Amino acid sequence: MSLRRAAGACGLAALVACGHSEPLQPERHAPDTPRFPGLPRRLTLNRGDDGSPAWLADAGAILYTADWGDHPDRDRCLVELPPDGGAARRTICHRAPGGDDSTDVYASAAASPDGRLAFLHVTSRPTDRAPVGASLRLATVADPAASTELLGLPRILPSGRPHSHLSQLQWLGTDALVYLAERFVYLGPPAGPDTLLLGIEVAHLSLGGGSPVLASVPGTTSATSVGAGETPGVIYYTLMGDSRIYRRVLSSGEVTVAHDFGGRIARDVRRVGSRLLAVVGGKVAVVADPALGAYQRDEGGGLVLVDPATGHETPLSAGQILFRRPAPAPAGARLVVEGFPYTLLEIRDGNGQVIGLDTLVATRGDLWLYEAQ
Repeated sequence: MSLRRAAGACGLAALVACGHSEPLQPERHAPDTPRFPGLPRRLTLNRGDDGSPAWLADAGAILYTADWGDHPDRDRCLVELPPDGGAARRTICHRAPGGDDSTDVYASAAASPDGRLAFLHVTSRPTDRAPVGASLRLATVADPAASTELLGLPRILPSGRPHSHLSQLQWLGTDALVYLAERFVYLGPPAGPDTLLLGIEVAHLSLGGGSPVLASVPGTTSATSVGAGETPGVIYYTLMGDSRIYRRVLSSGEVTVAHDFGGRIARDVRRVGSRLLAVVGGKVAVVADPALGAYQRDEGGGLVLVDPATGHETPLSAGQILFRRPAPAPAGARLVVEGFPYTLLEIRDGNGQVIGLDTLVATRGDLWLYEAQ
């Protein structure tokens, strides 16, 4: 319609809706509440990548790493969300003077029961194919900017294996951390270009003495995940290409199989009360590379809750989404997880006949909130 008619229509609508003395008001949304209720619920909608979710120890907030794409140096920051979703409460970024010429990433945040915050800080230049350095840092939830270095990377593990990265950082009580030690590998042509993170083994960092003490957990070579157990002396872990979840008592070295998913590759193990949660199956495979050896390539899978006492499995995933890195709340049954939409593509032969399906997975994920019933 013409501008004059449009203006008249708008004016009439205002008079009908509000009267002469009541101006139109914008719809208001409480910043600490989600716009869309119900579970499962999508928490983030971002052109960049949202990942590495974690909870504060009292389950009062969610922490995650966000790539908002508005930093010219491509920094990634920690973001704090209300436990039900909604607007971000605060953003924690690297703001050191002179840092605009480098890419700084904060990731793998882990909050302790006594209010401390451990996280990974990775540094590189915007044109680098892999980070030039990283450090595991310790601060407080109240003041993350005032951090100190616990561990510099790259570093040789006590087992003799080098690692340049870490993920799945978690507290074991208040005196120790456990994480998945990893290393960056850059693949050039013809396989690349691509950058891989390869699992090396599970590492344990004790903070009880005067200085941190790093240890390799035996039997975890080529680990793909680690999860804190029911006590600070117990961990769960998974291995490359393996369908089993292993339970290890750190003091004695006793290892048992907590559950076997029967041929479906398991990873991203976490404990939810008396049950275990894992990412199972999906688009994952062990690749035999002539230069790197065998490694696991993972684009996500289904969420499965399992009761180790009975072996009963409960799938949580729904719709065309593959999941990675679930983070259960410290208490209750809620969990946050990275979700990657996918589409099914038909594979045709030379005659145009459909001979199979392929799964095309999105390269950037968002966070979802689930109820682990």
